Amino acid sequence: MQRILSYITLTVATIAAAMAQQPNQTKQTALSEVHNVKNEISLDAYRQMVLEYSLQIKMGQEQIVAAENKFKASRTGYYPSLSAAADANYMTNVPFSINIPGMSLKNYTYSASLTLQQNIYAGHAVRNNTELTKIEHNIAKIGKELTVENVLYAAEVTYVTLAASAKQFDITKQYVSIVENLYRIVKERFDDGLISKTDLLMVETRLNEANMQHIAAQKLYNVSLQNLNNMVGQSQTVNYQVTDTIGSPNKFPRMTSIDFALDNRHDYAISNLKINLARQNERVVKSKFNPQIVAGVQGSWGTASMNFGGKENLYGMAFASLRTPIFNWMERKKTLGAARAASQIQVLALEDNRNQISSEFQNAITSLEQSYKQAEVARKNLEIAQENLELNTYSYNEGRLPILDVLSAQLSWIQSFTAAVNSNFHYKVAYADYRKSIGMMQFNADNAE
Repeated sequence: MQRILSYITLTVATIAAAMAQQPNQTKQTALSEVHNVKNEISLDAYRQMVLEYSLQIKMGQEQIVAAENKFKASRTGYYPSLSAAADANYMTNVPFSINIPGMSLKNYTYSASLTLQQNIYAGHAVRNNTELTKIEHNIAKIGKELTVENVLYAAEVTYVTLAASAKQFDITKQYVSIVENLYRIVKERFDDGLISKTDLLMVETRLNEANMQHIAAQKLYNVSLQNLNNMVGQSQTVNYQVTDTIGSPNKFPRMTSIDFALDNRHDYAISNLKINLARQNERVVKSKFNPQIVAGVQGSWGTASMNFGGKENLYGMAFASLRTPIFNWMERKKTLGAARAASQIQVLALEDNRNQISSEFQNAITSLEQSYKQAEVARKNLEIAQENLELNTYSYNEGRLPILDVLSAQLSWIQSFTAAVNSNFHYKVAYADYRKSIGMMQFNADNAE
């Protein structure tokens, strides 16, 4: 009996030590021992790493460069242009002859010219194209900021996913340890003939189930860790240890309004600019059908078009030209109608985007409020489950409860712990969703005024 009492005392002490690890604990000792984690990383540090590596952001920057060069190219229409040209012709079997005393018609001609010309009036085409490309440049810049928002959101969700899977992995390891301790006690009692084999088999079954949960948690952790590495371009998986744990949820942020969200959302700003772009394109279409005046000077050297004697000449001229469309089978009306329809499409797209943002905003608030409440309930339920497990384990060791009550308490404990981790994870994701819905992904939601 003294031997049995010593085992009971050892078991109670071991379980009490395991229960002392709270869900808000920041150091995941068991997980560190298993994975030899040495690379600690905070959420802010990880976000910065993702921003520096992101190929999407780099592509967004190249789009800005392309739009800027397009804008600069459109402005060259204001300046004079200089061009050179050369041509040569050779004819065989000339079909006619002209007899001029002392001169003969040659069967070849050649010439070269240099032309300097200036647009005097291009129907506002240059100005309208310049304004068009300027709007495109602004869209590219805001588009990059939108990409940054999306990348930061993905980075934060990836980070908290690893934090949750790491905590779950640690929990399952504790659970296996708790069941193993109980199994050792029950095995000793069975070997001493104090209990039936039924109790031993029930505990052994529960131990196998705990090991299966531990393996599943390890798989989830490894996948989450790989995803974390992929977002920063790591070819080999680095065993990062998250320092922002899943156990302590963010405080509930100060709520803001839909107008604040619309003012900060980059996609809404882009929708507004696309309306301006479509209307500016209408002006570009109109300018193509306006009169155009070009003036310039040209210098030429070569033979005449009727080459008598093969002698070259050098001459220059000044020129001016006026071109205006008169009849084009209603092309102007149809092209302009298409441009106006495109403008109306963008107006409708803006309204649709506004409705979508409003829906995201309302859904984010609802999800944030509900997940916060669930996290609080789960935390309290975990405290109850921990106390219940300790009491049931002690009562079983005292012989006042059957083994089924202990197994039930253990199951309730792991379920409550898992629910606490999941609820905290969902709250952190909801917190990120809310900041994304108001265009504050780069900041803390409490910065919203």
